[in-house]
Amino acid sequence: MPPQVRLPEPKDWGPFDIEPFAEFYQRWPEAYANVPAQVVETWIYRHWRDFQAWLPLSPLSWKYDIQSFPSEQIMTICHVATWPETLPT
Repeated sequence: MPPQVRLPEPKDWGPFDIEPFAEFYQRWPEAYANVPAQVVETWIYRHWRDFQAWLPLSPLSWKYDIQSFPSEQIMTICHVATWPETLPT
């Protein structure tokens, strides 16, 4: 991760009236152009406070590769074992 590059925080982050992703992404640092927009939107922007806990692992310096998976394959990933009970059907 490049030193001293500050991440923009989504304006009005919370459950209501959050800044639209398109506006947030316009402020995304060029230094982190390696992070695909899909990752920024679905992980960093939507889970801003939770994402902060990942910063010591340097996720902004990781190599990302966007993939598509069928639902059946996603459900075999056991990082949240209670998904079938938790997610609406």
